[in-house]
Amino acid sequence: AARAVWASHVEVRERTVHLATLGRLSAQMAHDIRNPLAAIRGAAQYLDEERKRGGALEDSAEFLTLILEQTERLDKVVSDYRRLGRAEPAFETAEVPALLARVLSNARLIAEREPTIQVEGHPPVEALTWSLDPELVTTALENLVRNAVEAMPDGGTIHIDSKLGGRTLSLRVSDDGPGMDARTREQSSQSFFTTKATGSGLGLAFARRVAEAHGGRLHIESAPGRGTSVTLVLARGPGG
Repeated sequence: AARAVWASHVEVRERTVHLATLGRLSAQMAHDIRNPLAAIRGAAQYLDEERKRGGALEDSAEFLTLILEQTERLDKVVSDYRRLGRAEPAFETAEVPALLARVLSNARLIAEREPTIQVEGHPPVEALTWSLDPELVTTALENLVRNAVEAMPDGGTIHIDSKLGGRTLSLRVSDDGPGMDARTREQSSQSFFTTKATGSGLGLAFARRVAEAHGGRLHIESAPGRGTSVTLVLARGPGG
C-alpha cells in the first residue's frame, strides 16, 4: 500500500511539473507571437489610413518592409517551437569533420551581418565518424552561434571546436562576450530563460534536448568579463 501511495505521489508530482512547463511554454509562445503581430497590426493600420488619404506608395515602403520582416520573425518563432518538439534523433554514421565544416560555414553566414564579429575554428583533420543525427546537431550548434552573436552587440570572436573523449564527443561554441554571473548562469539552465528582450531562450532549451536525446548533456561555462562557452556533449549513438 505504501508503495502504491508513493507511486501515486510521484505521478502527481510529475504531472504538476509537466503542467507547469506547458504553462511557461504557452506564456512564452504568446509573448513571442504577440510582439511581431502588434508591429504588423500597427503597420497595416498606417497603410490603411494612407490608402484612405490617397497617399503615394513610395511613402509606404518602410512599412511594407516592416511587415515582411515581422512575418519572417513569426515564421522563425513557429519553426523554433516545432524544432523544440522534434528533438528525437534519427541516428546515422556521420563524418564529424564534414559536419563541423558545414557548421563553421553556416556560422560565418549567420555572423556576416555583424562586421565586428569574427568566427574562428577548424574542423579536425583526422577522420572521425560518430553515430548522431546531423540535422539536429547542426541546428543546435547554429542556435548556440546565434546566441553568441546576440550576446556581443559590440563585437567579438566566436570559436567553434571539438574534442573526443573516450565514449563522448564534445562540440563547443564559445564567445568572448560579457559573460554571465553565477546566478544568471544557473538560470540559463532553465528552459525558456533568456537575457535578451527579443529572445525566447529556445536556443539553449533545444540544444539541451538534442544533447540529452544523444545520451549526453549541455555544459555551460561563463563568468563576467570572461565570455561564455556552451558545450554539446554527445554519447556515441547506436551503431557508432
